[in-house]
Amino acid sequence: MLAQLLLQEPDLLLLDEPTNHLDLEAVEWLEETLLHWRGALVVVAHDRYFLDKVTTRIWDMEYGRLDVYRGNYTAYHEQREARRARQLKEWEEQQEFIDKTEDFIQRYMAGQRTKEAQGRRTRLERFLRDEAIERPREQRYIRLGLTTQIRSGDLVLATKDLVVGYDQPLFHSPDLEIRRGDRVALIGPNGAGKTTFLKTILAVVPPMSGKIRFGASVEVGYLAQAQAGLRAEQPVLDAILEVRNLPVSQARNFLGQFLFSGDEVYRPIAR
Repeated sequence: MLAQLLLQEPDLLLLDEPTNHLDLEAVEWLEETLLHWRGALVVVAHDRYFLDKVTTRIWDMEYGRLDVYRGNYTAYHEQREARRARQLKEWEEQQEFIDKTEDFIQRYMAGQRTKEAQGRRTRLERFLRDEAIERPREQRYIRLGLTTQIRSGDLVLATKDLVVGYDQPLFHSPDLEIRRGDRVALIGPNGAGKTTFLKTILAVVPPMSGKIRFGASVEVGYLAQAQAGLRAEQPVLDAILEVRNLPVSQARNFLGQFLFSGDEVYRPIAR
């Protein structure tokens, strides 16, 4: 679909997360293609490096409005932080003005300066109706607590003479070793066998030959490429309680870290 679209050479190109299913080589190719694109381009993306490379304007859609920024993602981020700091300062100065005005009205409404206090109250009401700005809304962030109480041995994972594949070998692995605290990126073109390699480690796919060995006290967590294991009709709260039987209040607090609040925890996963 992407190839067909580019061959049509439209005047306006609308791309909705075009990098989602592309490997690194294809993303780099797309970046270069879009850099030389002669028409206009609007791209929806979560990849800030891709946005830095191909965009000259950012439209930020948030809290029911759309703000326009000049430059790429890095420039937008700096401008947005400066704009929010300026808006917060303006709001704080406004609140100080309101507090002082209300204090004056309360102090002199029943005294010798009643007429002046009434005039200030009228002007304040008009200001609050026509000119006052709302407090800038602060962005909420997911809080991931990637911690564990388990202490594994220094060796986490080792392979020996491993061959990964189905009917035919996808690749022959050198003898690998992951030690506690290592962070490994597994990269390669689509179809090279990255997911199959992970499934082989998980024993979902048996190795064609060779061995995989886990270290002492190692427990494995797996986030699949698709939403494997999730049931679309199941409420979010039930999905969490199915993994660990927590008190409901504790489960809701946990989900709050992922920005599920109020009745959202009762909505089906499909939503």
